[in-house]
Amino acid sequence: MANNTITISSFVSDAVLSTAASSGDVTGDLSGSLVLGDGDFFNEWLQNLTFGASFSFRLESTANGPFSPPDSFSLFLLDSSLLPYATDDPLGTDALLVLDIGNTDPEAQVFASASATATTSRGVIPVPAPSTLLLLTAGGIGMLGRAKASGKHA
Repeated sequence: MANNTITISSFVSDAVLSTAASSGDVTGDLSGSLVLGDGDFFNEWLQNLTFGASFSFRLESTANGPFSPPDSFSLFLLDSSLLPYATDDPLGTDALLVLDIGNTDPEAQVFASASATATTSRGVIPVPAPSTLLLLTAGGIGMLGRAKASGKHA
């Protein structure tokens, strides 16, 4: 049973994309929405590309913790030998970006690299407010219930 997902969408680049491969709980592709779930222990998307000047994408994640095992999303850039470009990732994995989604407010960590520069911006997440009528109705029902309860005990 999957608990968390990462969705990559709005991928834009001047890079030349070629073959892609995935393993685990992965659906979609970069032309639309790519979804990585945590249904398997290890879930991976590999995209072959010839680098251009830049690429960008929208990254959305769920944050279903603390009752689920912690999950993490990592972005690596690999050279033609399939070795990651060196970064200052303190774990030594050379990740360019890491998002730990085991807590309720995940924050992306970006690591410096001499070969690439990454920037992130946190988007605003709109939360729909309940309508005023709904709030007034709920409050009125609560007051009626309290008035009836007070009348029965008098």
